[in-house]
Amino acid sequence: MIQRVQSIYLLITVVISSLLSYYSVEQIINHTLASFFKSNYGFFIFTGFSLIVFFLYKKRTLQAGVCLFMAFIQLLLLILFVMVYVSGEESTFVMLVSSSSIFQGILFLVARKSILKDEKLVRSVDRIR
Repeated sequence: MIQRVQSIYLLITVVISSLLSYYSVEQIINHTLASFFKSNYGFFIFTGFSLIVFFLYKKRTLQAGVCLFMAFIQLLLLILFVMVYVSGEESTFVMLVSSSSIFQGILFLVARKSILKDEKLVRSVDRIR
């Protein structure tokens, strides 16, 4: 599992999303109770999905599909936070999420490419047998 390069990419996305989860909780603690109820737990859910993708190493086609889905979700997250930034809220959290979603989306796409490359290699070896 770890010896595959795409596992390293997926592990980096898990670390980034868990750090964003911690930072969002830190933002909630430092603000009022009203902001606690306005906040969403999307980063915790995203960390869970990143972990699921990481542990799907035995089902490569499903892992590749979920990686594509997660890259699409990152694109939607980027669009959402760019809209928030354009509306006038200039905070470091918005900029942090925007830049990390670009980085995570690229990592998901690179991991998907490596997963499909492994799947192609396994199928070619099965044909030889």
